[in-house]
Amino acid sequence: MRFPRLARWVTFRRLAVFATAVVVLSYFVGPKISTELRAALLLQRFSGIENAYTRTLSHPIAREEVTVFAPDGPRRGRMYVPTDAAPRSGFVLLHGVHKKSIDETRLVRFAESLAAAGYAVLTPELQSIADYRIDKIETKVIGAAARSLSARLGGAKVGLVGTSFAGGLALVAASDPEFRGIIGCVLAIGAHHDLVRVSRFFMTSQAVAPNRIVPTQAHDYGVMVTVYGHAKFFFPENEVGAAHDALKLWLNGDWDAARNLAATLTPSTRARVEALFHARVQSVQGDYERVVEFEKEGLLAASPSGHMSGVTAAVFLLHGAGDTVVPPTESEWLKQDLGEHAEGFLITKAIEHVEMQGKPKLSEQLELVNFIARMLERADAMK
Repeated sequence: MRFPRLARWVTFRRLAVFATAVVVLSYFVGPKISTELRAALLLQRFSGIENAYTRTLSHPIAREEVTVFAPDGPRRGRMYVPTDAAPRSGFVLLHGVHKKSIDETRLVRFAESLAAAGYAVLTPELQSIADYRIDKIETKVIGAAARSLSARLGGAKVGLVGTSFAGGLALVAASDPEFRGIIGCVLAIGAHHDLVRVSRFFMTSQAVAPNRIVPTQAHDYGVMVTVYGHAKFFFPENEVGAAHDALKLWLNGDWDAARNLAATLTPSTRARVEALFHARVQSVQGDYERVVEFEKEGLLAASPSGHMSGVTAAVFLLHGAGDTVVPPTESEWLKQDLGEHAEGFLITKAIEHVEMQGKPKLSEQLELVNFIARMLERADAMK
């Protein structure tokens, strides 16, 4: 069984034809569509598509290993910059829940695509997210990375780009008085608004919107991540370490090793672990609901809910209509809280949690390119 990553990456291969058309049209209509052109090419490059247009219109880039000095100690980071021109502006790009953190292939490709479009990009390592935990401490790391990139760009404001839970943490960081003066825009892709509500969605498959309840089959991945992060509440004290490690192996995709380790557990503990392996999430429902209630304060601390009045940056909210990890209703809550600061809002059938959904209509592709173009325009204007 394979689980989708909690990073909300999108493959845009079907934009190849559209991007080519935009390039051709640009020769006739001039600079008015230059931002749309850059947006289309950015999405095309991110999909791994290379052709004469992307090669000709991309900036050559350089990479540099850097250190981000966060309050809890130094963190690994990587810079991506165009080498033939000064950056238009800069982005702090945040990885999702993935063991490889800043080395994850799709994150690297996204960073390279942004740099090839003319932006300086810093990818800081978020240690708790790499370990399948959502912790408010990472908002300070995000802020420290923004400050570092701003200093590198001569004090200019920078943008944040975060997917899924990293998108929610980016918004919390943008609301922090310590950092909001240097954050000019935020692109939150599939972000959470309230981790308590999302945690309950994992078990109930009921997505709660501001004005309705939307039955949506939640992916069982969310329950496993929650149990992994709070293993001491689900397993006997003398087996919690082994059960925790078995779940981590499974989350990392090392399924044979996970099964082998689970086989060393007592029958009752093994049965509970294997139930999670096979998506029988109801087997932990009672303990799960108690843990969510017990951890409520910490979950809310890592949630944009209740923090959005402090946001001064322009925010762009993008969500897949069929997302089963963080339901798109969460972006509805974000839009409601952000008010005028939500400059872009798009829930689209063109994307799901990881990739394109089926065969997107041309209108959906154009809508997505226009959304990214407006975000780039805002980023270009940051000073």
